[in-house]
Amino acid sequence: RILIQAAILFFLVFVSKLSINNLENELLNNLLKFNLINLFFTVFCLAILVNGSNFIDGLNGLLSGYYLLIICSIFYLSFTNDDLIFIFQNEIKLIFLALIIFFIFNLFGKVYLGDGGSYLIATFVGFYLINFVLINKHLDISPYYVASLLWYPAFENLFSIFRRVLKSNKVSSPDNKHLHQLIFLYLKSKNLIKLNYLNTFSSLVILMFNLPIFIFSSQNIIHSQKLLIMILIYIILYTLIYNFVSKNLKINK
Repeated sequence: RILIQAAILFFLVFVSKLSINNLENELLNNLLKFNLINLFFTVFCLAILVNGSNFIDGLNGLLSGYYLLIICSIFYLSFTNDDLIFIFQNEIKLIFLALIIFFIFNLFGKVYLGDGGSYLIATFVGFYLINFVLINKHLDISPYYVASLLWYPAFENLFSIFRRVLKSNKVSSPDNKHLHQLIFLYLKSKNLIKLNYLNTFSSLVILMFNLPIFIFSSQNIIHSQKLLIMILIYIILYTLIYNFVSKNLKINK
C-alpha cells in the first residue's frame, strides 16, 4: 500500500509541478532548489499527511470535522483578506458542503470515510494548501501556516513511527495506541459518558482541543515565529496528554 501511495503521489506531484519552495531557512531553501530533492520532500510531506489522516479516522466525525476546520480557516481568510488569491473556489465550496453533510451523518455512525475517503480528502487539501501558499507568495504567507493547520494528522503519523521504532515494533503494523483511541478508552474507563455517545464525544473533545490553533493560525498567517511557537506548544501538549492517558490506562488495567 505504501509503495502504491508513493507512486501515485510522485505522479501527481510531478505532473502538477507542485513544489514546496520556502521553509524560511537559507540552507533548507537552497536544498529545495534541486528539483529531485524538492520532488522527494514534497511527496514525503504529502505521504505523512495522507497516512496520518488515515490514522485519525478512527472516531466518528474526527477526520471529517478536522478537515472542516481547515476549510473554515480558508474561508475566514477569504472574507478578511482582499489581497489573497483563492483557487478552485467552486470545488472547495462543494467539498465543504459535502463534508458538512457527511460530518453530521458520520457523528451518528451512519457513514464512514474509509481508507479511500481519508486518502482523497487529505491529498486534495494538501495540494490545495501548498498551491495556496505558492500563488500568494507576493504576500509572504508563512509555510508554517499550512503546517499549523495540518500538524495533528502529520504529527500523529510521525509520533506513531517514532513510538513503534522505540518499542521495536514494525512501523507498517497497525495498532490501537493512537491518541484518539487512548482518549476514547480513558473516557470509557471514567464512565462519564454513555457508551453510545462516547465515540462522538471523544471526537468533539479532540476537535475542540485543536480549535485554538486554527483560530490563532488564521490570524497570524505571515508570522512564522508565532506559528512555530504555537505548533511546538501543541506538540508538547500532545505528548503530555498521550503520556498521561497511557499511564492512567495502565494503572486502571
